[in-house]
Amino acid sequence: MNLMNSYVFRLLTMLIISGLLFSACDEEGEGTTPTPDVPEEIIPSFSVIAQVGEEEYMTATDTLTSGKISIIGQGIETQTFGSAVGVGGYVYLVNGGDESTIDQYQVTEKGYEKIASIAVAPLSPVGRFRIIQKVSDSELLLFNWPDDNDVAPYAVVEIPSFTVKTNGTFTVPKVAGFDPVEANGIVKDDKIYLGTMYSNRGAWDSFPDSLITWVYDYPTFENGRMIVSTASLGTVAGFSGPSAILDEQGDIYQQNIRSKHWYNMGTREEMPSVFVRIRDGEYDDSYVFNISDQFPSTVSLIGVQYVGNGIAYGKLLDEDATNEWDQAWSENYTSVVRIDLYNQTVTKLNIPPGPFIAIDGGVLLDDKLYWPISPVGGAAHVYEIDINGGADAFTVGAELDGNSVRAFRIMQND
Repeated sequence: MNLMNSYVFRLLTMLIISGLLFSACDEEGEGTTPTPDVPEEIIPSFSVIAQVGEEEYMTATDTLTSGKISIIGQGIETQTFGSAVGVGGYVYLVNGGDESTIDQYQVTEKGYEKIASIAVAPLSPVGRFRIIQKVSDSELLLFNWPDDNDVAPYAVVEIPSFTVKTNGTFTVPKVAGFDPVEANGIVKDDKIYLGTMYSNRGAWDSFPDSLITWVYDYPTFENGRMIVSTASLGTVAGFSGPSAILDEQGDIYQQNIRSKHWYNMGTREEMPSVFVRIRDGEYDDSYVFNISDQFPSTVSLIGVQYVGNGIAYGKLLDEDATNEWDQAWSENYTSVVRIDLYNQTVTKLNIPPGPFIAIDGGVLLDDKLYWPISPVGGAAHVYEIDINGGADAFTVGAELDGNSVRAFRIMQND
């Protein structure tokens, strides 16, 4: 081998060896700058809005089934009174404080980060929105009851961009001289079914002998038409929680709130607590589910939560145990009931009763409903309810902050 060939041979050999060493180092991660470990961001699973005394807070928690959820001084101070929804990792709040805004918060491992706010004043002549509801994963509806001139404001907000898509006002007509004092709707396709309460504004001494819903185009709130059910009377506008649900078949079920403490409401036999059904845009008179017939005393449902397949959970007030309406929301006369809309049965759960305003805003995960219940004078807990079970199908979950707490809402931070 001559000198040139010897040189080429040694050069090739060195290159081959260098390549093998480089490949080995690359495979073993040696000889390169290591990538530092970045800790995974851990976001708490749930948000809880609750009031303790005069203060309201929204705080995050990882569990609803055990331990204690501390509200006092935790998270951020809010003034929502439960007007909040969680969608896609964000929480949207109706801020009833001096700012009077709609706020968008993102949930992070460090807490709540305010992303943006929308001023209410340009959107609502009355300066507030009472109701915020999720219409879809990309849309929220804000709404308020009609004012003294029977005018109601609304706004439709696109999310997560958090921009106002449309807003305006419309008049809810008087009916037979009665004022539209309450209204709240449920959206189906391109219509909103606006359940109402009619009475004499300020006096509340008489009511129409029927249930009244207005059907409007959505989201324009135009072309309103009235539909009427004579199954009972009262409000189908909701009060403490919604009174209307939309099932998987596209039917709307409404429950009325009536009270023997309200003037000229009639007896439970004459004007019972019922569920009625709206099908194909009209009241379906073939379906009337008489809740009053299921109980010996005078009862009224004060809000429901739908969990699917014709099953809902409601807040049932025993009115015969109360001396006046004020006791209904301030003392322990309201029980949790499981309602089978299709088979028309009601099962009272063996959960301690509370005021109807202190039983609200649960979250559904798989076949479990997590509902916060805050009895007066007793410990407040989140209850894990098996939606496939009966009166005893529940377990006591996390404890809330003592005897004076009122939980408004639990939301999933998904």
